[in-house]
Amino acid sequence: MANQVLYTNEKTRGEVAILGQLATLDMRDGKLQDAEERYKEILKITHQLNDPESEALAHHQLGEVYLKSKRLDDAEKSYREAARIRESQGNLATDSWHKLAILNQMMGKLEDAEAWYRKTINIDRQLGDPKSLSITLSNFADLLQKQSARLKEAQTLAEEALSIKKKLNPKATEIWKTYIVLAQIAQKQNDSVKVLEYSRAALEYSDNLPEKDSRIVNFILNKIVNNDSLYGKKSNSESPQAIKLIQQAGELYSSAHYAEAIKKFDEFLVIYPNNSLVWYQCGVAFDKLENYEKAISHYDTALKLQPNFKEGWNRRGTALQNLGRYEEAIISYNKGVESDG
Repeated sequence: MANQVLYTNEKTRGEVAILGQLATLDMRDGKLQDAEERYKEILKITHQLNDPESEALAHHQLGEVYLKSKRLDDAEKSYREAARIRESQGNLATDSWHKLAILNQMMGKLEDAEAWYRKTINIDRQLGDPKSLSITLSNFADLLQKQSARLKEAQTLAEEALSIKKKLNPKATEIWKTYIVLAQIAQKQNDSVKVLEYSRAALEYSDNLPEKDSRIVNFILNKIVNNDSLYGKKSNSESPQAIKLIQQAGELYSSAHYAEAIKKFDEFLVIYPNNSLVWYQCGVAFDKLENYEKAISHYDTALKLQPNFKEGWNRRGTALQNLGRYEEAIISYNKGVESDG
């Protein structure tokens, strides 16, 4: 009899594993209702099995479905239940706490969001989990930077997050998001030099992002184009055409239509020829097309405008290397090492 119960439990756990895999595929394919039904079935089974950890995981994943479906109240209930079950077992629920922080931020419940962020950060510090800590610090900084009186606090958190992420895998920790937060903070502090520095860094790390995140290029360029102090005396507000051009260029670049993006970049540069960032990004587009001579020409112009542009020197070095001009490439790489921007 005992063996039969054991067999039944193992068979049921196998069903849970299959349902979980199918639900993951449903999520990936946007079949959210199917995913919801599968996770609800998992909840019934794991509850019958008296498996609280698996039940908590199912509640958390159901919260993910609801979040993706924009059913924020349902998502909050699911994340809270996941956290409650784990805590009742004497376990930590940092992933659910972090999601509750993000969710409450989305819902405008800023005090609740802050409390969840602080709770998560406190445990991440105790556990010595640098990846989770860096991501949570960055998200918390994003919350605070939207409150003018707390910019300095946001900056401190974001800089700590950046320091940690630089020691880890930048792609895995999405370091570009932290650079964006720092650029936004710098913009509010009227520090145009830092805006440009952080935006350039974000662009550098946004290369080869998954399609869902590639919109970051357009976002950054749009942010920069609206910062008048980077272009000289002429106000961007007087040129909606320029804003439209850079938005179009960003969208084309993000969808890998590099030749079309270059045309839009060039049109923009006719209006704002002193924008080093756009000269650089146009050079990157030429790089993508393996037109290294043109890429180098654009990097050269960007570097005349911003001599301490580290990413510009590095990209220029790679283009020269691709052309077999190794001595020049080494000089360019060395310039990058000497640069502080």
